[in-house]
Amino acid sequence: MTITDVKHPAGFQVDLDLLQEFERGLDPRHPEQSDIPARVLGYGEISTVFEIQAEGCRGLAFKRLPIFHTQEELTAYLVTYGEYNRL
Repeated sequence: MTITDVKHPAGFQVDLDLLQEFERGLDPRHPEQSDIPARVLGYGEISTVFEIQAEGCRGLAFKRLPIFHTQEELTAYLVTYGEYNRL
């Protein structure tokens, strides 16, 4: 299983290239001044939740996740994520 095998939530189609560009240009201290501006929606135990101020992303919440070091780590997360969303 890969990240592209995961269905987009509620039928949303999010541009993965845009997300990568967002990550590269993110200013964590001042996300509103990033290359692609963002608004902080909240702070979780591990990461920040953003609304990315770009076409196709407005009104959606984006939570950054730790980097997966192996395909196995990603697959285990995706399986858990899928089970969680079926509940």
